[in-house]
Amino acid sequence: MHTYTIDDLIALIPSSIDPLTNEKINGVIQIAATGQFGGEWVITINNNQCQVREGLHESPDIIITAEAKDAIAIFSGEKNVVTEYMQGKIHFTGSMGLAMKLFKIFSLYRSTEKINKAPKID
Repeated sequence: MHTYTIDDLIALIPSSIDPLTNEKINGVIQIAATGQFGGEWVITINNNQCQVREGLHESPDIIITAEAKDAIAIFSGEKNVVTEYMQGKIHFTGSMGLAMKLFKIFSLYRSTEKINKAPKID
């Protein structure tokens, strides 16, 4: 198991949208990672073009909330998002359909090379 910060993985999101996907997404996603090393980010996707910034959005289409360690495990592919949702470790407010599309199009879990290049926490 590798240990990365949530910042490391959030920074990879814009380059991790699978360009071959048939899913086209437009939306504003608020990520709220709680606990140690947590933070808040806004992910804006328009026709699979993605921008990420730190902070809050007034009216996101979906809010994804999880402890930072659980968010890292999900975004890195170490844990399954559906399993984590069923166990109450990740919460969605807003469109569940959008949430499921997000985890389909992000290819972080397929991008081992990018993840392995991310700095590790000692």
